[in-house]
This record gives sequence, structure tokens and C-alpha cells, in this order.
Amino acid sequence: MSSAEPRSTGRETRLLLVTIAVAVAALLLLARFRFPEQALQPAEPAPAPLERLAARAAFDELASAMADLERRIYPRVLLYRVTPARPSGSYVVAPRLTGSRAVLVLDENESLDAVSAGVDLVTHRTDAGVAVLNVPAAEEPVVTSRTSAVRTGPRYVAVVEGTAQGPTLRPLYVGRTAMNDNVGGPLALLTMHGLQAHVAHGAAIFSLDGSFLGLVNASGTSTSVFSAESLRTLTETAQPQTSRRDSDLGVEVQNADQRLLRAAASERGVVITYVRRGGPTESELRPGDVIRSVDELETHDTDAYKRAARTRIPGEPTTIKFTRRGTEQQVTVRARAAVTPAAVAGIGIEGRSVPRVGVEVVAVEPEGPAAQAGLRRGDLILTIDGEPLADLGRLLRAYRAVNVGTALVLSIERDTRHLTLAVEKR
Repeated sequence: MSSAEPRSTGRETRLLLVTIAVAVAALLLLARFRFPEQALQPAEPAPAPLERLAARAAFDELASAMADLERRIYPRVLLYRVTPARPSGSYVVAPRLTGSRAVLVLDENESLDAVSAGVDLVTHRTDAGVAVLNVPAAEEPVVTSRTSAVRTGPRYVAVVEGTAQGPTLRPLYVGRTAMNDNVGGPLALLTMHGLQAHVAHGAAIFSLDGSFLGLVNASGTSTSVFSAESLRTLTETAQPQTSRRDSDLGVEVQNADQRLLRAAASERGVVITYVRRGGPTESELRPGDVIRSVDELETHDTDAYKRAARTRIPGEPTTIKFTRRGTEQQVTVRARAAVTPAAVAGIGIEGRSVPRVGVEVVAVEPEGPAAQAGLRRGDLILTIDGEPLADLGRLLRAYRAVNVGTALVLSIERDTRHLTLAVEKR
């Protein structure tokens, strides 16, 4: 082998290596132009399998805790409609703190809608914005208030808010909790900082173990909460207000145009559109009658009638003068105390119990299960699954007990007809 051969082989090797280096550099340059973002961004390591499992386990644990809380809390809170409506909606929750009393946030300019069975306003602390209600005794237990010191550090709590479809429950992260330094008010306040989301005025706050922490007084960057302990003290010690309560004559009216007045052969008054079953005037008045006065107070329009009816003294005799087909008549009845409405959570109705008869539907939520089943305002629910319906509480418990997709069979009275409807839980 000649000496020229090794020199030639070494030169070829160097040329091959240079060619490979140039090709790699060209490929890298082309990749940088073709995929500039990927080239500039460092690759992020994928989460370790144990980290992914831990995150999923924490989420599943929280979801399981919320499902358990829903079963425990929902039977312990009532739902009422407030007027005027709040930015968060018309409905507010009222935790049952004793066997026959519940508490809710009610501002000075707010009131509960009228006409509901067995609910009585015990006291309305307008200085604090809290009201205590007498509610029908029920089988459901009361909420358990927090008795130990409130945890101050970061944690999750459960928020219960009112909607037209019923109460809703969701978790909420709280950065820090502290007692308010202002102790001059009628109720003790907790202040919650660092909330991850807005909370509705009047919402109920619970710990994840089911203890009642309080009701939201004001929500913002820092949310103040009436403490459960002070609310319980107020509920247990509240005395009925001595001021006269609004009264109810058991009828609904509308302004009468000339055609209605001619039909009734009356010159003035408001025409009755509805007479409530079980009301004080059930056997005395009927739709189409024209009310001319209440205790000598003329009722020339609906506002005048409402003022006259509302200011009667419950239990005292009230004289109503009216015209029926040209015949002037009068009756004396005893007005009853006006009571607040109760919403049957989830079903989409508001109603009032008619003793020994059933439940009268006084409002139906559009698109709710009751509306889809065909229930209407004024219907009288007589039985549920063949059993007599004693009160609203029985209807609420029955609806909560059935599974989603299962229907409750209701027997109702509408005008002079009897119908059977199926309300499906969804």
C-alpha cells in the first residue's frame, strides 16, 4: 500500500465530518424558522403520575364532601321570596335554628311576599337587617351552629344561596377569617377576606363538617357575616313585635271598567277576581262581586282596597259592603293576619296550606317542573301519590325523597273539576 492512500483516506473522512456538521446546522436553522415558538420555548416537564393522582383525589374528596353536605343541609334550610328583588334574585334562604323558628337577612326596605301557611314574622331587626320567623314544626332537624373558635386560616367553606329552582350549594375558598372589631352592633360579625368569588347577600355559610357559621350581611372584597352564635341567641330570645300586623280578607281584586260595573249593576268599586279557599270570606263573597267599601272606607281602586284591607285588626269584625248583580249587600267577617309565602324548593311553586283540605298554589315558576306538569295558580292540591296532603312541608319532603326522573302523582281541584297531574323531578 502506498503512503498516498492513508493521506487520501484521512482527507475524505474530514470532508465527510464537515458535510455532516453543515447538514445538521442547516437543519437546525430551518427548524428555527419553521417552528419559531417551539424553538424558543423550553419544554415543560409533564406532571409526575403521583402529582396527577393527588390532584384528582383532592377534587374527588371535595366533591364527595359537598354531596354529603347537600343531603344534610337542604332539609334544614327554608326558602322565601323577598320584594323588591335583590341583584342576586328574589329568593333568600332561612336556616331553621330551633324547632319552630328560622332566621334570614331582611333589609329595612324589604318584605316577604304575602300569603303562606303557618309562617309568622316574630321580629324584624331593621337596625341589623335580620328577621326571625315562626315556621311550621317539621320533622327535619335544625342546623348545628359552630360553638368552638372559628378557624382563621385559609380553608374551604360551603355557601347556600336561594334560587327559583331551590337552594344551591357550592364550595368557596376563604383566605382569612377574623372577628369584626366593631362590637357595638346588635349582632356579632365575622369578616372573611380573600374570597375567590362573590357571595349573594343573605347567603348561609357552613363549614365542610356541616356546622352553621352565619349569614352574609355584606359582600365585597371583604365579606361580613352575622355569626351563627349571635343569630341563634337572637332567634331563641326574640319576642313578637307589639305593632299591629297586616291583615288579609282572603280575596284578590282588580280595577273595574265600565263594562264590569254595568255587568254588576254598580256605580263604583273594585271587582273580586279570586276568593281564597279557607279564607275569612270564602262563604260570603265570590268572583264578580264589586266591593264598594271596607269598614266605611271607600274602595274606588285596588290601592284603596289594599290600604283598607291591610290596616284591619286581625281577629276583629270587619264590615264589607258590596254589590252583586245590582243588589247591595254587606257581610261582617273577621280579618286574618297576613302571612308570608313559602316556596317549595325545586318544584317551582309557592303555596299555602288550607287546613283539612290541602295546599293552594299561589304562584308557579315558568318552565319549572310544576309548570311543565300543568299546575296553575289557584289549583288546590288534595293528595300526593294517593295520600292526603296536609301541608307544604309534606309536599317538600316528598319531592326531596324521590330520585331524579321519578314523578309525583298529584290530585288537584281546579274550579269545579278534579284532575290528576304528574310532576317529574329533574
